Amino acid sequence: MTRDINSTTLTAFEQDKLIEVVLVHIDMDTPLYLHNYVGDIEYDSNTYIGLGDFGKISSIISGQDLNVEKITMSLSGINNSIISQALGTNYQYKEINIYITNLNLSTYVINTPVKIFTGLLDNMTISSGKESEILLTAVNKLFLLTKPNIRRYNLPDQITRHPFDSAFKYVDQLSNQNIVWGSGFNVVRI
Repeated sequence: MTRDINSTTLTAFEQDKLIEVVLVHIDMDTPLYLHNYVGDIEYDSNTYIGLGDFGKISSIISGQDLNVEKITMSLSGINNSIISQALGTNYQYKEINIYITNLNLSTYVINTPVKIFTGLLDNMTISSGKESEILLTAVNKLFLLTKPNIRRYNLPDQITRHPFDSAFKYVDQLSNQNIVWGSGFNVVRI
C-alpha cells in the first residue's frame, strides 16, 4: 500500500531532536487514543495517552496482494479506567488506526502523522491483577470479505434490521406466480 508523506514530515525524521512516535486510535464506544511515549500528545483535537514502553505492536506487513494481514498489540501496566472501558465495550470489528510520526523534544509538537495501518479489532484478551494487560488482535478490512453474508431476502430478515419496513411482504407470493411476458403466448415462470 502506498502512503503519502509530506516533505516536512520526511525531513523531520532526519533531525536529531526528534523521536519516532506511534499513535493508535481505537474506535470503541468511547474512543481510545494511545501513543508509545510518555505524557499526553494533542493531535487532531484528541489527547493521546502515553504508555511509554508498556505498549507493543507486532510488525505491520503491507503487501500488494489481497491477503488478510493481522497485527497484535500488547498494552500492559495501564490505567484501571482503560481496563474497565475495555471490559464494558463491544470491541468486535471496531476500527483501529495506527499512525507514525515524530515528536520534537524541545517543543513537544508532532508533525503530520502517516497512517501505517487501518483495520478492525478481532480479538481482545484482558488479564487483570498485579500487572494488568490487554492483548489485542486486529485484521485489515479485507477480513470482512472472508465472512459469509447470512442475510436473506425475505420479510423476517428485513424486519430484524428495519422493523417498520414491509418491502419484502409479497416476495414469497411472487415466487410461485405465472407471469405473462410479451404477447401472451409464452408464459414465463419465475
